Amino acid sequence: MQLSKLLKYSRSGYFLLRNHRDNRPFFIAIEITGDCNRRCVYCSFGGNSCKSEDLDYKEWRRIISYFTQKHNASYISFVGGEPFLRKELLFQLVADTSRKAITSVITNGVLVANDDLKKLKELGLDSICFSIHYREDFNRNTLLAIEAKKLDLITLLSVVVYSQGMELYRDVLKSCIKHNLIFCFNLCQQFNNSPTASNLIKNIITPENLSEVI
Repeated sequence: MQLSKLLKYSRSGYFLLRNHRDNRPFFIAIEITGDCNRRCVYCSFGGNSCKSEDLDYKEWRRIISYFTQKHNASYISFVGGEPFLRKELLFQLVADTSRKAITSVITNGVLVANDDLKKLKELGLDSICFSIHYREDFNRNTLLAIEAKKLDLITLLSVVVYSQGMELYRDVLKSCIKHNLIFCFNLCQQFNNSPTASNLIKNIITPENLSEVI
């Protein structure tokens, strides 16, 4: 491991523990856009565009600097919507932040190319998570994840769990085991913006499927 990366990880680990102890922010999710190129039935974004409300580079840089300098936030994750809809901004913010904190990106992979992964690695990105929402995402995002792992990025595949998607859940899990990738899942909490506890159990995931997952 490079000395600069070792020092960054050591610093980040120290402030993560200290800030957790002192009830101060240590993990910051930067939602660089509210826009998304997918319309997943279980997602609150639902493809709605919030472009007019998106912050620009200077505004995000000021916010990130506040948390990394004043509070020593040690982990910054760039999310959306879909962050690659603002790829230039994403690259700028990763370049600015990667020397101060551990950085990650969560993406649906639709707009990601292998050259983007190489560029993010050069800019200092530490981790990338590819979310798999549909069967058509599976092969593409698995190949992207394998490429990211070759670049020595911490690489995750993520899936949302609900009864209609259990076959996809099982295939993603098998792929992570086969290719030594980190597996991540979220329990679906809503369909068509109707979040209720009873809806979660009755209509979204059966008790049998829930038992398989947890």
